[in-house]
Amino acid sequence: MSETNRGVHQPIEDAPSLDDLTACMWPEDVYEHPEWYTFGLDEEWGREAVRIVKMTRSKPDALITIFRALPPGAERTILTGDWVAIAEGYARQHAMQSDDVGEDWPVIKAQVPAHTIRNGGSDLNEWGYWGPPTEATLA
Repeated sequence: MSETNRGVHQPIEDAPSLDDLTACMWPEDVYEHPEWYTFGLDEEWGREAVRIVKMTRSKPDALITIFRALPPGAERTILTGDWVAIAEGYARQHAMQSDDVGEDWPVIKAQVPAHTIRNGGSDLNEWGYWGPPTEATLA
């Protein structure tokens, strides 16, 4: 995938990682009251994101599956600094909204350690990937 497929809005490199949201930016109650800090809890993908956040707390090496919607024909690689989702349904929602090519975008997936995922800063559904480029497969 080229840099041009990333868009203008980029994830934050020094944001808290998935395994410790309270290291900076998020208050301790994010784990007890995630509904205060996210949306989509009425959707399966929102509940899945919260489950993963809770499951990986204090587990930096826990392997999780990340998902990314890509334009058709793009290389199946997740690059350092790419936006990713920790819930497949959230990535699929973005793929369906990508109507500039007249079709849904494919969704790819890869397994990575929790510490390589950094929160976007405003929602528990949006994350940036900060590990090395990773080959992915179709989800």
